Amino acid sequence: MSHAFHEVPNPAYPAANFPPVPKPRQVRSHQLAAEGKIEARLHDLGSEIQELVEAPYPGLLQDRGYVRQALEELNSKHTTLLWTARVAKCTEGFVRERLWWDIDKALTSLEKIAGSLVES
Repeated sequence: MSHAFHEVPNPAYPAANFPPVPKPRQVRSHQLAAEGKIEARLHDLGSEIQELVEAPYPGLLQDRGYVRQALEELNSKHTTLLWTARVAKCTEGFVRERLWWDIDKALTSLEKIAGSLVES
């Protein structure tokens, strides 16, 4: 059979016909480049968080409960962004653009938080 069952129109009952499936749009190269930059920033942030967690001065971090708690929250939010990026790769159109915009915005905020932890 060359066509799937739902692709063959039913002339006797037009209301029973499935609507045509829209063709997926191609992702533009500039959009892919922007997504790649965001993914690189996500990777860099993950490395920075890992370095902070494995810091050679654990006594100082243990004394500062709020720093340890902030690191745990930062790690949790970073993981959430990684999963959101994974989902965003599987979407298209406006949803894809919006997810990557949200990831970029949240990532900028997490980068500022990580920077302030390094300074403290």
